Amino acid sequence: MQIPHDVRLVPTDLLLINLAYLIDTSCDQNDEQGLKQALNWITELETRELKSAERALLHYFHSNVWADLKQIMQVEGSQTWNWQQEYISKQIFYLRSARYSPGFMNLDQGHRLSISTNLGNTFSTVGRFIEALYYYDEVISHHPTFGMAIGNKGIALLYYSRLVYDPGHRGLIIRNAYSNLIKAITSELHPQALSEFERAIKQIQDSFPTKQFLEDYKPEEYSLGHTKAEQDYRSWCLTKHLFLNPLNDLGAYSIAARDVLSAPSIVYAHKHETLYFHAFFDQLKQEYVAARYFYYEGIKLKTASFVDKELHLYNTLDYPSYGISLERVKSSYRTSYALFDKVAYLLNAYLELGIPEKQISFRSLWFINQKHKQGLRSEFTNRNNWPMRGLFWLSKDLVENQQDIKDAIDPDAFDLANIRNHLEHKMLRLHNEHIGINLPKPGQAKSYSLFVQDFENKALKLLKLARAALVYLSLSLNVEERERQSSREPNKIIVKQRIPKLDE
Repeated sequence: MQIPHDVRLVPTDLLLINLAYLIDTSCDQNDEQGLKQALNWITELETRELKSAERALLHYFHSNVWADLKQIMQVEGSQTWNWQQEYISKQIFYLRSARYSPGFMNLDQGHRLSISTNLGNTFSTVGRFIEALYYYDEVISHHPTFGMAIGNKGIALLYYSRLVYDPGHRGLIIRNAYSNLIKAITSELHPQALSEFERAIKQIQDSFPTKQFLEDYKPEEYSLGHTKAEQDYRSWCLTKHLFLNPLNDLGAYSIAARDVLSAPSIVYAHKHETLYFHAFFDQLKQEYVAARYFYYEGIKLKTASFVDKELHLYNTLDYPSYGISLERVKSSYRTSYALFDKVAYLLNAYLELGIPEKQISFRSLWFINQKHKQGLRSEFTNRNNWPMRGLFWLSKDLVENQQDIKDAIDPDAFDLANIRNHLEHKMLRLHNEHIGINLPKPGQAKSYSLFVQDFENKALKLLKLARAALVYLSLSLNVEERERQSSREPNKIIVKQRIPKLDE
C-alpha cells in the first residue's frame, strides 16, 4: 500500500506494518534518508494512544533504526574502542524501553527473543558483559535451543575469562564458554555467526587440552554454611547472582557462594599510602555485602519486631506501610547508591586524574572538567580496557541533573535518582497495594509515593548494579596492571609483598 504523505491519516496497525518494512529495506539498501523517514513515522506514532504491545513494538523498531544508522554511518571497525557512541546509547535506551514495557510479554516470541538477544549483544559490545549474560540467560530459559543467544553467551564468557586474575576461575569460565559454543553450532545459525563460533571453539582447543572440558567437575557440592539461616541466605544470593564472585555469573552453583573477588595485584608507588587501593576496595566490598544483607532481611524477615512495638503512627488513609523491615530495604538502597561515587573516588586516585575531591562523581568522572558537553577526557578516549568501558556505560544508568537525563540509557534512571533524593532529603511514602488506590505520579505531590513491591524491585535492581560496578572495577584494575607491567622498564626493581587474609 502507498503511504499518504500525511501519515496522520494512516491507521496505527497499518503504519506499524509499513514502518517495519521501511526500516528493513532502508537498512538493506544503506538508505539513510529512509531511516530518517522512519524516525518521523515513529514520532507520529508516539503521539497516539497505543496498546501496550504496540508501544513495546514501537520501542523495538526505534532501537532498530538507531542500530541501522550506526551501521550505515560508521565504518566497521573504526569505532571499536570509541567509548562515546550516540547510536548505541539510543539503541540500548529503546531496547530497554521495549523490555520494561508492560506489553513486552504480549509480543510474539520472535520479537521477545530479538529484543533480549540484541540487549545482550549491545551490552557485551560496550563492556557490560555481566548484564549481557543476564539477557542471554533470559532468552535461553524461554528458548533453550536458540543458537544466537547460546553462542553469543559463549563469546562473552570467553572474553570475560581473559579478564579475571584467578587461574582457577578463568578455567571454569572458559569451560562454560566452550560448552555453550559447542551447543550453539548444533543449532540453525547464520553462516557468519557459525564461522565466528567455530573460530572461538578452535581458539579454546588450541590453547587448552580438549579433555579438560570433558572431565566432570562438581560445582554444586560446596557448603552453604552450617545453619539453615545461613544456607537460606546464601542460596538466595546465588539465585539472584549477588555474590562478588565471577563464578556466580555462570549460575547458582554453591562453588560461587562466597565473596572472593578483591582488588588484583597492584604495584604501588612510594607516594601512595600503604595498600591504599586494596583497603579502599575492601571497604566498598564490605559496604556492598552489608547492603545485600539489609535487603535480604528487609524482604525475608518481615515478622513483627519489638523495635516497632509501642510506636505511635497514624493511618493516613492511603494504605501506608512502615516497619523496621522496610527501613532495612531503605538502608540497602542508600548504601548501594552511595557506592558508585566511591568507585569514582578510587578511580580518580588510581588513574591520577586530579579531580578535586568535592567534584568527584561517578556520572561526571569521565568528562573534561566533569562536563558532558566538553567530551571525554583524553585518559578514556579509545582506551583499550573493556571492563572500564563497562563502568563508563554503567554510569549512564544514573543521573544527577537534566543533562544526564538526555544521555541516560535506562528509562528508570530518573526514578532511581528521584527515589534516592527523597530518601535522603525529602519524603518517600510507601504503600501496601490495594485495589482502587491510585498513587500520585512523580511531580504531582511534594512526597514520592511507591507501592512496597515496586520499591523493593528497584532496590534489588540497584543492588545488582552496584555488584556489577564492583566486578568491573576489580577487572578493570587488573587490565590496567597488565598494561603497566608490559610497559614497565625491565630493570625497575619491584618488591613483592603478600597480603595476609584478615581473620573472620
